[in-house]
Amino acid sequence: MKKLLPLLLMALALLAACGQSLERKGDNFLKQAENADSEARRQILEKNAFDSYRQALQNAGEDASPELVNKFVYATIIRLNNLKGSAGITHNIMTPLRGMVDDRIDADYIESRLRDKYALFLVEYADTLNERNNLSKSFIHLNRAMDIAADQNIVQSRYDELKGGYIDIQLEKAKKYFAEATEESEPNIETLLKADYAVQVVLQLDEENETARDMDAQITPMMLDTYRAYQRVYPHPVRAGLDTTIYRAIENEPIFIAIKEQNRRGNTLTLEGLIFHSEAGFKLARLQDRFFTLHLEDGETLSPSDSEFSSRTLEIQSEEEFSLTFNGVTADPVKLTYACEEDLAKSTKRLK
Repeated sequence: MKKLLPLLLMALALLAACGQSLERKGDNFLKQAENADSEARRQILEKNAFDSYRQALQNAGEDASPELVNKFVYATIIRLNNLKGSAGITHNIMTPLRGMVDDRIDADYIESRLRDKYALFLVEYADTLNERNNLSKSFIHLNRAMDIAADQNIVQSRYDELKGGYIDIQLEKAKKYFAEATEESEPNIETLLKADYAVQVVLQLDEENETARDMDAQITPMMLDTYRAYQRVYPHPVRAGLDTTIYRAIENEPIFIAIKEQNRRGNTLTLEGLIFHSEAGFKLARLQDRFFTLHLEDGETLSPSDSEFSSRTLEIQSEEEFSLTFNGVTADPVKLTYACEEDLAKSTKRLK
């Protein structure tokens, strides 16, 4: 053991030196970038600095110094601005940033100017996404900018402006889909879902929006009636203590689980549906609490026509988990995931 100790200390020293060496490399790349003779060369050197700081930060882990984290955030902002127009920017750059230092960006040792620079980048990137009509991602980045900005004024006005435009566009979507859904005597489930989605997005942003509230009052009973016509609706008692999951969950009052669709791949059974209160189809909570997908490891392949299907029951286990009982056997709890607009567009096509 005594013989191994010097080797271990040497290895730790080498690892620390490697981290310091990478940090120095990053410093040198940024200095060279300041004197680069072309834009292309400058961006290459800035990318090298970003890569060096990122590797140094990974090597250091929780022991990374505030100075190194500051350098990495600074290099990341430069890299992000260089790639602002790239389609892969969120996956390639922003995900590693969130994974490594997002919890530290809010910390006291991150300089406020860097937090504001990062927030400004997010605002500008939100503009880029907005121009591509990708309003959902645009708003996500604006929300993040609001969270991290040391000076809230640098993002507040742009946030309010984009929020207003986002609401207007979602309302137009809701009106369009609602008109299409009600053209025939029987509502079209696909377009009614899309109309309901758009309305709920607006109500998340502006609970007092009269147009959205009026449309919600019309869509709610239609949604429940349409699901009743399509598949069975399953009553289920709500368990107490889950306010964050089902907003104002009321103990021992029944809700409806309206199963929209099920699909099996291998041993995974996927159920998608909506959650309703039993009285007049009142929809519990907001959008993210009503659309759900259950992924269950199960050897059975079932369809709504199977006589046993109605014996399946959903049990709320926690804020993020359901379990499903079939023929008296309860499966292990399964994760609750939410459907997004793109998921709905794909899944509802299979309902016809």
